Amino acid sequence: MDRPVRVAVVGEGPVARRYADAAATVADVELVEHPNAQALVIAEASALPEPAANAIASSGLPLLIDPSALVSLGATPQSRAALRTVPTPALAALPWRSSPVVRLARRLLGSPKFIHAHVTAWGVDSLPVAAFHTLDILTHLMDRSPNRVYAESTDGTSTDPGAPSTVAGTLEFGRYDSAAFAVSRLDGPSDGLAADVQLTDGRRRVALAKGFTTATLAGFNDAEVDEADTAFSFQAVGRSRAATVDWRPADGLSDAVRDLVQTVRTGQAPAESPNLVSAMRSAALVRAALAAAGSGRPRQLVTRKETLA
Repeated sequence: MDRPVRVAVVGEGPVARRYADAAATVADVELVEHPNAQALVIAEASALPEPAANAIASSGLPLLIDPSALVSLGATPQSRAALRTVPTPALAALPWRSSPVVRLARRLLGSPKFIHAHVTAWGVDSLPVAAFHTLDILTHLMDRSPNRVYAESTDGTSTDPGAPSTVAGTLEFGRYDSAAFAVSRLDGPSDGLAADVQLTDGRRRVALAKGFTTATLAGFNDAEVDEADTAFSFQAVGRSRAATVDWRPADGLSDAVRDLVQTVRTGQAPAESPNLVSAMRSAALVRAALAAAGSGRPRQLVTRKETLA
């Protein structure tokens, strides 16, 4: 138990470097080459032999998979079927979920009626990957999968005139519960994130801003905040109150690597860590949103089986 866990990062590009940097901040991790590893971080699917999904399913090691790899791996029914046969604990790197203010929002407003999200990402992530994180955090905050998705897109980026630069639409969770989203991807010299998400149940509101580092509460009384057992210090902002945390998505990646280490140590994934099944649902939701944007027609997502298909 006192020996470092040997972790191999699959890939050599900028996404793989993110994980190598994150692993360097985690105690009890030794970065090694793939043949000597006790666990794998799948950062770039293109670094795997074809078919990549089969290579993952047969690895036999605990896994941490980046959404960019899942977006490409889940492109065909065959690859999705292979991923569903992974026999070992498989985690998904969804760093936005680990933001303290996201956790605060779930404790305070566990049953929102409406969510609005406006996200802009720039750097190495593609638009589908930015959409993956956005739609995943919406379903995470709503705490259930949507029944329908509708989206539209604007075409053209500076690097690929045929690719969408923005996708916007709605997720319908029930007759009266929905989420609206707008996701943009911009070119930039380094990774960046601007995320503003507002949740409301009709009476109370939580606004998450500045890349999931601030939370502003409105409509909550002191008893409701106390019952949520929060460890935050709030400052008054007019009739609202706000909390700010020192957090970055890179911190969320470090948390994911720590979960991978715990998985190796105990033989099972931590209960609250994002798993491959939930990540595959988010990937399916992105595919449905992009299909709706291309066809102009909403996509139904009625059953779990259809969501995973």
